Amino acid sequence: MGRMADRGIESLAMLFLVLAMASLGLVPQQLPRLFGLEVLTLSSVLIGRLVPLQRSYLSQIDAEDRPRTLVLVRGTRATIGVIALAGLVMLVLNDAHGMYLLVPGILGTFVAALANAWVLLIEINR
Repeated sequence: MGRMADRGIESLAMLFLVLAMASLGLVPQQLPRLFGLEVLTLSSVLIGRLVPLQRSYLSQIDAEDRPRTLVLVRGTRATIGVIALAGLVMLVLNDAHGMYLLVPGILGTFVAALANAWVLLIEINR
């Protein structure tokens, strides 16, 4: 049961990241550098929390299911990494060009969260 709960927590955390970024992006007249710092901080904290969680549930997965799960885990980390990169670009350049990187990061986060939710539903029905 712990493995399934970890998947659910992972999905909720990724969706919370998108919600928090969208909310912070609504602050009027916010400098791109400040928004970049917020995005970079949120995504870094999330990836720092997700890696131990992912390692924990990966250690409990059967050997035949591990390669497919690793693809999902790497995709999750990559999408959050793209979001962190967007924050870094905005922080360093102090302009909104990093916002363009948020789009694939956010869309990738939705795909990864949906894939995790799908796996969770499949495991619940077993």
